[in-house]
This record gives sequence, structure tokens and C-alpha cells, in this order.
Amino acid sequence: MKKLKIFTVVIIIIICLSLSVTSFAAENIEVNSSSSSNEVTGIIGDAITIDSEVTVGTDMKAKAAQSYNPYQIYNVYVKGTSNYTYAYEVLDIVNAERKKQGLNPLKMDESLLDSAMIRAAETVIYWDHIRPNATECFSINPDKMNGENIAIGWNSGSATPESVMEGWMNSPGHRANILTESFKSIGVGHIVVDGVNYWVQCFGQGEAVEPTKKQTGSVTRTNKVEVVDAAIWLSTKYTSDVTIKIGEQTSRQIYTNNTVFNVAIENNSAKWTSSNEKVATVDAYGKVTGVGVGDTTITANIGAETISYNLHVLLPFVDVKKSDWYYSSVEYTYKNGIISGATDTEFRPSAKITRGMIVTILWRMEGSPKVTGVKDFTDVKGQYYYDAVRWAAKYGVVNGYGDGRFGPNANITREQLATILCNYSKYKKKYSNATVDTSKYKDWNRVSSYARQSIQWAIKTGVITGKENGTKVDPLGTATRGEAAVMIYNYCTKVK
Repeated sequence: MKKLKIFTVVIIIIICLSLSVTSFAAENIEVNSSSSSNEVTGIIGDAITIDSEVTVGTDMKAKAAQSYNPYQIYNVYVKGTSNYTYAYEVLDIVNAERKKQGLNPLKMDESLLDSAMIRAAETVIYWDHIRPNATECFSINPDKMNGENIAIGWNSGSATPESVMEGWMNSPGHRANILTESFKSIGVGHIVVDGVNYWVQCFGQGEAVEPTKKQTGSVTRTNKVEVVDAAIWLSTKYTSDVTIKIGEQTSRQIYTNNTVFNVAIENNSAKWTSSNEKVATVDAYGKVTGVGVGDTTITANIGAETISYNLHVLLPFVDVKKSDWYYSSVEYTYKNGIISGATDTEFRPSAKITRGMIVTILWRMEGSPKVTGVKDFTDVKGQYYYDAVRWAAKYGVVNGYGDGRFGPNANITREQLATILCNYSKYKKKYSNATVDTSKYKDWNRVSSYARQSIQWAIKTGVITGKENGTKVDPLGTATRGEAAVMIYNYCTKVK
């Protein structure tokens, strides 16, 4: 990169007994975006003319020599406010300085004005006389442009036409451009992005074609800037992982370093991807939506330049915490579409679960098949679980109470749930006979005779782990949604 010249203008404001001074006079130093001195208020780059040797900076060369494509053009979008009144005020000061030297005034040329405004936006992305598309600045208007001055100012000392002109006039090269006798036309560019003022003067030797209507005031717009990826240094303000819940959205603003500052660019400048779209999706503006439990990496890229962050998507339930003993089971059954929430935001793990609900869960695991040739239970007619109960009855997953009733709305007991899962394993041809030492269970005598073999199978396979440190099976206790999630999770992961 070329060396940058810092200039300060002495501004002395006395109010009562207070004194505010910002410095300004010329010194050749290297400047980077970490500069925090209150003395530094603006940067005046090297002035150039059409006869100057303009080369691509070493930083862009180094990147282009890697995996970057110096020929592929990408569109980057930057939003800022351009002040046309400032442009004409700069012109007035230019002509006042030229008048002091007995020189003819410059006139605002419409195409150079447009070019200067574009160049101002371009310097937001890559602050240099090389354009961010890796061509020299004169390529923006080759028929008319013969010289260029650029500047940056980031506080009140360099945010006005007067202060930037004083900075330019204190620089021999910039002063020479302003006072070049052969120049007849000019375009002045200005844009404010993130509170930083970017200034450009484009000079021409040809006669000016003035705008048919003089534009004044400020215009806020999104500017499209053509870049090569070697001119981009992507970053975000934060590097930590992001955690959201299913259904929630998040996004991160992307920035590029323009050799002086990290500056925000519009998020649709990059191509966004999610490494796992089953966990989270991301749109063209970088807005991420959690759609499934798990982890993914969100990446933004402009050509070979990339930035990414890790995203963790959690369950949407406010009543299920990671520290809960049933969390992994709820996560698994929800993630795999086995058990949904009681509401969009609640799982209600302590709520009781009914026999109809359990049968419906298993039926959905089988793809919700329709069956015929089975006699209906007297208490199952047309409800949401109707087809599920018919399927379960046909294949011996459930048998009912023996009096023609199924009891779909009755809370299911732990031994009933174990029996249904054992029958389901037989249907799936995964059952194997199991015998366990039941003497350690203090409440084994409470296990119903019909359920004893199923409970032993459930203990042996790990579907049931027992309560009170494995000393009770609690066969007649009604199963909660949390317990049902654990037992179904254990079945799905342990019964092979």
C-alpha cells in the first residue's frame, strides 16, 4: 500500500473557558484501523494524475496470489448518505483557491460528479486510487478524468468541506491537482458510512458539461460496488458461537476492512450457506432460522473470502432445560418427529400421557398406515387416535381391557407402557426373551401378572432403568410425558 499522509487542521473553539483543539498538519506515517488518538481526525491519501504510476497495493497482490480470482467480479452493497450540497461547497472553495492564483474556475461536470460519487462509495470498500475491482481509478471515466484526490474524515474536525479542503491544500500533491491550470472540470464525491466521511475529487482537462439541474441536499442510498475478492477482508464484530431455539431467528452484520476501517456492508453482498439445513436455514441477507435441534456452521463468502460462525439450535420449549434428566430424550424424540410439544413453546414433561397418545406415537413411527379387517373398540370412534388404535390392535401391539374397551383417554401406567413397547418389539421382530433378577426391586410384587415378562424385557434392554437408584420399577405409577420420552428414546436407541 502507498504511504498515507495525515493532515490536521487547527480548530480552536473557546466557549467560556473551555478549549477544544484538533490537530492537522502534515506528516508521513502509516495508519491502520487501530488508531485511537483523538489527534487524528482524517487521512489524506496520495494525489495522482493520469500520468502517475498507479499499481495494485501489496495487500491485494498477496491475496490475489493465493486462491483468489483476480478476474471474477462480485457485487458488494454499501449503504450511505451522499451530500450534494457539500460537493458544491467544495467546488466553491476550490475556485476560491484558484482565484487566489489567478486561475480560471472549474465547473462541475455531470459525468465527473457521478463518477466521484461512485468513487466515494468505492473508497468505503477499498480506500486507494486502485478501485476495488483492481483497475486504476481513471477507468471509471477514461474519457474525462485526469486526476484524483481522496480523503477520509471521522469526526467534526474533518466532516466539512472547509476542513477537508484545508487538509488537501496542506498537501503538495493534492494542492497541485486543485491548482492545475489545465484542469477545467471537476466532480466531487462524498458519502458518510458509519459516521465516517469519504471524499473524492475527480479532475478533467475537458470542458465541463454541467448538470441540467443542480442537485442539492443529501441522498441516502445503497450503492453497488464492483469488487474482486482480493479487495475484501470479511469479518464480524463477534466471534463467539450463537445459540437459538427452534423457530427463532438471528443474523450477524458483516464487515470488510477498507485498509483503514472495518466498515459494514450489506449482508446480501455475500453468499450465505448453512452446513446443515435440517438444523438452520439462512436467506440471502444472512437471516438465520432455527428449524431443527443440532449444530451447524453459517458461512458468508464473497469469492474465496469467507467468514463463518457456529450455531447451536435448541429445543423451543421453555420448560425443558439442558440440565433436566430427560432433556436428551425429549430432544431425540422431538428432533425425529416422534413426540411433539404440548404447545409451540411447552413440552410439559410432568404432564400425564394417555394410552391413546402412546399408540398414536408408535403408529406415526410406522408411517401412519391405514388398516382393515379389525374390530373397533367400543370407546374408540372417530378421534385423532382412531386409525392408530386400529393399527395397534391388528398387530397385537395393544389388546384393550378385555371388555371391548381400549381406554384411550386413561393415563398410561409404566407397566402398560412397558407392555406396549414389548409388544411393539415383537411386531418389529426385535424381541428376545429376557430374565432378570427381580429380587432387588422392592415393589416387584405390585407388578401385574400380565406385565411381568414385559417389565423384565424392558429392564434387560434398558427401556426402563428403575426409580430410587434402581430399587423400584413403580409399575402402577402413571407415566409422564418426560418418562414416556425417555422410554421411547431408550427403545429407539437400545433395542436393535
